[in-house]
Order: sequence, then structure tokens, then C-alpha cells
Amino acid sequence: MKVKTAKNKISPDGDMIFENAEKGKELFLTALDKVDSSKAVTIDLSKVHEIDSSGFQLLLAFIHTLQGRDIEFKVKKVRTGIFELVKIAGLNKFLRIQTADVIT
Repeated sequence: MKVKTAKNKISPDGDMIFENAEKGKELFLTALDKVDSSKAVTIDLSKVHEIDSSGFQLLLAFIHTLQGRDIEFKVKKVRTGIFELVKIAGLNKFLRIQTADVIT
């Protein structure tokens, strides 16, 4: 997994699964140092095709870090299958994904 940045956008690229979780934590925190966090940070999940419980834990921990630093966030471009898992797991109250941000 890689994590790309641009202005105020963080884009993980690859599967957010157990095998990538430890490195993913470092990548997300490094990415946060590179973006403009004075505006809402967009987490673009368009390049994430698979996520498991470790990937969700990574994402939620990163969001917790953002909230701890008083940084607003938006989760965008979530694949349909991942959005369905978010709803089943009851995580949308934390991730706040809008239906318009779901892609196929």
C-alpha cells in the first residue's frame, strides 16, 4: 500500500488489509505532515479495492488523530462494496460518508 498526497487530500493506494496495517499507520501519519490541514482533509478511497477489520481500524485511528488535532475531514470516493461494509459495521457515524461519495 502507498499513500499519496496533494494539497489537502490523502489518497491510500492499495488494499487496506492486515498485511499492510502497520506500514499504513506510518504512511498515513507521514502523509498528514505533507498536506494543508488548515482546511478539511479529504481522504480519497478510490484506489482502495479491499479493506478488512485491520484496514478499518487503521482508518478510524487516523480519523481519531485528525480529530485530536482539530482537523476536519471528509471521506470521498468510496467503492460500493466498502461502503456496504461500512454500513453493516455501523461505522458511518464515524466516517460520515455521503451517498454521493460512493463509486463503483
